[in-house]
Amino acid sequence: MTLCIGAIAWEQETNTDCIVLCCDYKVSGDECASETQYKFQTLSDQLVCMFADSAGRAKEAIWNYRAYLPTVQLTQQDIADHLLYPILKLKLRLARSYVGRRLGVEYTDFLANGAAWFGVDYHREYIKTIEEHPLRLQLVIAGFIDAVPILCEFRGEHIELCDSYAMIGSGAYIAEPAMHAREHDKNTALLRALYNVYEAKRLAETSPAVGQITKMFVLRPPEAHCSRIQVWVVTTEVENHLQKLFEEYGRKPMGRIPEFPTNALVLGKW
Repeated sequence: MTLCIGAIAWEQETNTDCIVLCCDYKVSGDECASETQYKFQTLSDQLVCMFADSAGRAKEAIWNYRAYLPTVQLTQQDIADHLLYPILKLKLRLARSYVGRRLGVEYTDFLANGAAWFGVDYHREYIKTIEEHPLRLQLVIAGFIDAVPILCEFRGEHIELCDSYAMIGSGAYIAEPAMHAREHDKNTALLRALYNVYEAKRLAETSPAVGQITKMFVLRPPEAHCSRIQVWVVTTEVENHLQKLFEEYGRKPMGRIPEFPTNALVLGKW
């Protein structure tokens, strides 16, 4: 599938929070794959996202966000509700499409009259199918509200506000232990956070679902008298430096097996 990582960090030079973002370019179908999918997208002046799973579903959700977010005033208290609304709109559209395609009726009419028209069991079966219909959509949403970093994760169930880092995609199961091993938290210095995220992504490349290309960004709060967050792209020079650090501190081949003490094992009693 893919891997996208977001991590909150602390920029000591400016004494402000920032957010490190990282993703690959891998996109795959049932029988083939390529590294051609750009997964970083803007949602509003305050928020950006990265996506995994179905690119088509992600594009529809992003359009929903871009239409909805300018109409509301986001606060830290209600942001999870507002970020869920465009996904609910996508879910409703899929339900309407499914019922209309299969039965030729409007979804609202089916909810109200489906049991009488098609029978209780048939109606219940369709409702169950709609409830279990996978969205095939995962998102990392990041940005700032009043200079406070916002980092959210959606893995197909609900929006979760994340305290220090978020990740989506098949590679998350490998990358998350790497972030734990580096003891990353929201107070981690930016330069260290860049390496932590880079290392987690590189380790996750052992999964065939994670691509080899790495793209990284740093989000900073808006400058004075500006409402738009700053998006900084990590340069090739820094990526090369991160590669050298990974070669030094990351996964290393063991070489020859080291010698162990002769009394390393004792016979157990059974």
